[in-house]
Amino acid sequence: MWLTVPVLSKGHLDSSLLQTRIDQTKNWKKKHLQSIEMNYGKAPRFQKQNLLDLFRWNGELISDLCFEQLKFWFKEIGYQPEIIRASNLAIEGAKSNLILKICEELNATHYISGSQGREYIDEKEFQLKKVEVVYQSYTGPSYSQLHGEFIPNLSVLDAWMNVDLKDLLKRG
Repeated sequence: MWLTVPVLSKGHLDSSLLQTRIDQTKNWKKKHLQSIEMNYGKAPRFQKQNLLDLFRWNGELISDLCFEQLKFWFKEIGYQPEIIRASNLAIEGAKSNLILKICEELNATHYISGSQGREYIDEKEFQLKKVEVVYQSYTGPSYSQLHGEFIPNLSVLDAWMNVDLKDLLKRG
């Protein structure tokens, strides 16, 4: 099941993620909470209060929701990195060029990309700037799930409901 957040549709295809507003006329939080409780209510680590904490944020922009949830999940796994939003940097560009500029601004020596980055990363430009590109090839650990055989590549929410995330990350 996909949990989606409704956005105001007028002009959103021409807007950046930073400008995309959540449609506050829809009760998406209640629907999400009900769906999660229906699917995970019997999961070993289900706790209604934890879910309420996840959905406590009340902003207007989808980018801010993503940022708040990123911070929430880092807290849940016990990891508190310094997070710098690219939108707070005075940098412009697109795709590979934008990423390289961000790396330069932050004095990065390595850039870890998802496997799809191979389709647009200009590795020669990164090499010229002495930034090594590493393509992630991640296979997450398996864990006990509530229903049947293990299904890989579900969300962090699935793992959170079924196992201790800190323990899971220690395993690999």
